[in-house]
Amino acid sequence: MFVRMLFNIIAVNHDDHAKNTSFIMNEKGEWKLSPVYDITYVCRPRSSWIVGGHSCTMNGKNDHFTLYDIEKTGETYGVKAPKLVLEKVITTFNEEFPKLCKEYNVTADKTKQITTKTKEYQDEMQIPKSLSPQKT
Repeated sequence: MFVRMLFNIIAVNHDDHAKNTSFIMNEKGEWKLSPVYDITYVCRPRSSWIVGGHSCTMNGKNDHFTLYDIEKTGETYGVKAPKLVLEKVITTFNEEFPKLCKEYNVTADKTKQITTKTKEYQDEMQIPKSLSPQKT
């Protein structure tokens, strides 16, 4: 769940409500988290009539997350190295997202719009550059 939360923040998926999380039970009656679904770039402008920010919260906030919020939430979930998890999510997103856009014929303009916004959110979080490898 923690990785999904981070992905939604890094990918600017503000549509991260509880109905987008499910569980699956196997034949033995054991539950596990379902594969992810309905993850997409949804940026609600902060000045819109719709309440801006994420549907779900992290550390009691739905927007303007900081590294402190991520570390505190990681501790709550029992994550031993939340910064390392964040680094992996950021690196994977920043490296793979442009490739996926090309593969699925997302226009260059739309790709740039999304990557600009995701970088803006990453910068706003004041993530140390060592954790946020941005390609220029």
